[in-house]
Amino acid sequence: MPVNPAKRPKTSSQAGLGNPARRAFAITPADAELDEYTTALYVGGDGNLVVVLEDNADGEIVTFAVSRGYHPLCCRQVRAATTATGIVGLVG
Repeated sequence: MPVNPAKRPKTSSQAGLGNPARRAFAITPADAELDEYTTALYVGGDGNLVVVLEDNADGEIVTFAVSRGYHPLCCRQVRAATTATGIVGLVG
């Protein structure tokens, strides 16, 4: 599945340790593209985070064991197999 440039963040800066997020939205894990790609995720509860990263044009699924906190991941999908909870998408 190709990257959809229209879903990339529309600002010039990226959310990160040195740049705060400018928008946030709740994410319910699903096997579908997010309405807008993230520049980071906040996870409220420990678990596995199953995602497709923005530039994985082949749709490769990656699993991270995460704890509560901020994770600088540019995601296009947060898959239904995710067990982490309280996920918030952050956009720079």
